Amino acid sequence: WQAIPFVGFSVAFFALIYPRYLLSSQFYSEDQRRKFAHMDYVRKRDYFDALISSGVGINFDVMNRLLAHKTDVDDAEYDMAGLVLSPKSILKFLRAGNHLNSTGRVCIDSLTRSQLLNLCLTSGSTMLPIQFLQLLVPSFVMRYFVRSVAYDIVRDDDLLIAEGSNVSSLTESEILAACELRGLPTLSDMSATTMKQCLSNHLLMVHEFQEASDGVSNEIVVLYLPSMRNALKKS
Repeated sequence: WQAIPFVGFSVAFFALIYPRYLLSSQFYSEDQRRKFAHMDYVRKRDYFDALISSGVGINFDVMNRLLAHKTDVDDAEYDMAGLVLSPKSILKFLRAGNHLNSTGRVCIDSLTRSQLLNLCLTSGSTMLPIQFLQLLVPSFVMRYFVRSVAYDIVRDDDLLIAEGSNVSSLTESEILAACELRGLPTLSDMSATTMKQCLSNHLLMVHEFQEASDGVSNEIVVLYLPSMRNALKKS
């Protein structure tokens, strides 16, 4: 490569133009972090409704009845991510489509290819185009994608819950990364305080669900939660 010096310089040149594809996140500037987090959330949000409406076990009619009567919702509390749901509401949503495995549990192993495709897009587990996923990526690869993201979320949730769900000690950069991982809003005009509220409510719902869950894995909950809450967002 020394005989072709332009090649070495071209890598640095393209790294400046396309930092997201050639550099790891530790090399991003603060402005780049916020910009990329904003872009990621907008891209995921575009597929939230598709995840809900494509037969993934969550029924719009069920959610609309809940929203209208609010009998299963804790004082109809909202944040920027949407409605703060009770464990009973989450279970009702996830069981609406009866997507159970052989042991009667709702888990990643029980998901269909259509479900896996939409979860890849809403969880940010891959940057591949939807056409490429549909035509060329096997189901077991997509299952691996979403399982790895779910594992990271559940593990991080457990650590934060074990520390009392105290997010006030987290830095702004840590809050941004935590919200981005969970599919929570990371829009460029949001303050760190607003993102902390979304993260705190996420941890509250996960913790309450862990104590009341019945045949639904935590991995499924954290993957579906952003789409469920967004569908019940204040208009």
